[in-house]
Amino acid sequence: DADDLPALKRSPSPVQPRPRDDMTLSDAVAGLSPKKPREKPKRRRRKKPKSPPLPPIVQDATRTAWPPQPAKFAPYEAAYKSGKTLAVAGHADGSVVCRWPRGGVSVASDAKCLRCFYETGQLALVADAGGAISVTRRDGRTILALHASGGGFRGDDKGSCAEAWASARDAPSNPLFIELRADPGKKASLGVVVDAKAHYATAFFCHKNVRVACAQNGGVRQLPPGTDVFGRARSLPPPSSKKKQLPLDLPPGSPAASHADLLARIR
Repeated sequence: DADDLPALKRSPSPVQPRPRDDMTLSDAVAGLSPKKPREKPKRRRRKKPKSPPLPPIVQDATRTAWPPQPAKFAPYEAAYKSGKTLAVAGHADGSVVCRWPRGGVSVASDAKCLRCFYETGQLALVADAGGAISVTRRDGRTILALHASGGGFRGDDKGSCAEAWASARDAPSNPLFIELRADPGKKASLGVVVDAKAHYATAFFCHKNVRVACAQNGGVRQLPPGTDVFGRARSLPPPSSKKKQLPLDLPPGSPAASHADLLARIR
């Protein structure tokens, strides 16, 4: 008989109950156990070792002093004859900004640091208040480099070191005049004069009708017309030693003189 059979314990079925006929789809979905998204293991970032602090820059005691800074700076403005670009803007605090005709900055100074840029945008000069100066060509090759500690070097046409010195005592005595040409075939509109003994730079900007000089310690001054990019008088070519010989009187029986010969004899 069925009563004599031992009672069997039924294990719970792992199968989920079927949804009822009156259950909606949203209720059926809500009854399902949501699957948790698989979390990606986090990568442990390696900590970079802290670099030791840089030693303080000790300025060379043989460096000469900068020129004295003016007590006041007169505001100055200059514009191109054509176009709306303000070529030069000098302010009362000594800061100066010069621009190319298309609006790009050519010279920028805050009365301590000085920067120059080629017309195509490349950096030409940077001179900071600590005495570091770098002058580069348009392609990035080094023309001149002065370290804040006092040493420096000059580069050759390939950018390699052509002359080096360890302190300002051994630096060139005369100021270094450097023309910054964006195109070797065109006249330079930008130039810089560097005093290697004092680590001091002065930028010159001469483009179209604008001719100014901007010192590293602030201010701007106008250059006289008819001078080169550094404000120096242009050197005239020496007069030719060959003089055209005037025609002498023609002897009797010679052919008639031309009209040019007659004018030359009259003169």
